Amino acid sequence: MDGRQARDRAVAAAEPVLSALLSELVQTVPGAMMGCLSSVEPVRLSLHTDHRAAAIDADQIRAGTGPCVEVMRTRRATHADITQVRLCWPRFARAAREARVFSFLVVPIARSPRLSGALSLYGGHSHAFVDSDLATASSAMPGIRRRLLDIAHLR
Repeated sequence: MDGRQARDRAVAAAEPVLSALLSELVQTVPGAMMGCLSSVEPVRLSLHTDHRAAAIDADQIRAGTGPCVEVMRTRRATHADITQVRLCWPRFARAAREARVFSFLVVPIARSPRLSGALSLYGGHSHAFVDSDLATASSAMPGIRRRLLDIAHLR
């Protein structure tokens, strides 16, 4: 088996585990109605609990702007209501409103340059997330990081 086949098998094996972790977080964080796990480096991956979450994250990555991209760049978690960010990220705010998203929480996958990605949770009402939800979402990162690094080692 060549390196590409090994990597493809590792991705196929990791996706159900990562999807389960994401689904569990959406159920655990009270204000979350959907979520998306987006990794751009060293493994390009997008897993979601709802197609709207995937579209919101993908649009941010394509445009190079929005909370998902900002968290990947700064490696600092954030949460806010859409009304609070409509001036700095108008494209994101418009897409979120169209998807009936009114608040968000985004946590970096890693605080190191080895991985670039973010976990985005989206809420269906204003003030859906509080500071303690950041800690809850962050607690899932070691397992997610480990799976992504396992895949990356097979590149």
